[in-house]
Amino acid sequence: DIQASAKFYRDVLGLQPVPVPDDLKAIRAWFKIGESQQIHLLAGRTEPVVNDRNGSHFAVFVENIDQTEAFLKKRNLTYHLQVRFDGVKQIY
Repeated sequence: DIQASAKFYRDVLGLQPVPVPDDLKAIRAWFKIGESQQIHLLAGRTEPVVNDRNGSHFAVFVENIDQTEAFLKKRNLTYHLQVRFDGVKQIY
């Protein structure tokens, strides 16, 4: 669901949208990550994707993990918090 996914990346993660050509807007959403990278959301997958703490994922670094957890709680978003073997907190 490109629209629901785009809303998450824009409104929850706060990523800046990148313009998509008019003929691709219904099936694509692009976002700026950092200074020179982008994430591209693409419609049309026919196989399920598992994005959980044991599956494939990409990482986003945050300045304050406790503030990030409070942000998720305030919005009633589901997440999993764990402490890595070296003491680093992670949220999935």
